[in-house]
Amino acid sequence: MNKQQKQRLTAGAAVILLLLGVAYYQYVWAPTQVVLKASTRQTLEQQLADEQERALACRSMRSALEQMPADTPQVADYDNLHNEIVALGEIFAGAQKYQLNFADAVTDGFIVRRNITIDFTASDMEQGRQILEQLARCRYRMRIRTLSLSQRANSLQNQQSVQIQAEVTFYEGATGEMRYTDEAQ
Repeated sequence: MNKQQKQRLTAGAAVILLLLGVAYYQYVWAPTQVVLKASTRQTLEQQLADEQERALACRSMRSALEQMPADTPQVADYDNLHNEIVALGEIFAGAQKYQLNFADAVTDGFIVRRNITIDFTASDMEQGRQILEQLARCRYRMRIRTLSLSQRANSLQNQQSVQIQAEVTFYEGATGEMRYTDEAQ
């Protein structure tokens, strides 16, 4: 191979490499950049829409909180059992007798549910109603799940006492480590 043939071969290889570079740019790199820009724009637009939706939800929740009555029961932080027992003691102080049975607290995400079965005897239907109204207005967030009433004649006092059984659930806010450790069980 002489010098001239080597130069032509080198020039041909250079032209081929140049054509390959142009083809790569035209058919691979440029379309890829267009797709990346478009997907980045779509992603940013979606993120913006999501953030706007979150901001609207936050404003709505803030407005609802501002309109909430001041005497709305609170969701206390876990472990509020002592305060709940004190509140229940105050509520049932007027009952002839009462018994509270506590189930273990159950964690569900950010909420702790504490189920309590309550048996109490009221001197009459009116006193039973008053006690149940006090229970429903408890300062801690709770729900009366079941309720059963039965009357008993008391021949000594010529009155009918009322036996009431209720199942209630108190709600508490799970915080910190407790929220994660109980969910794993």
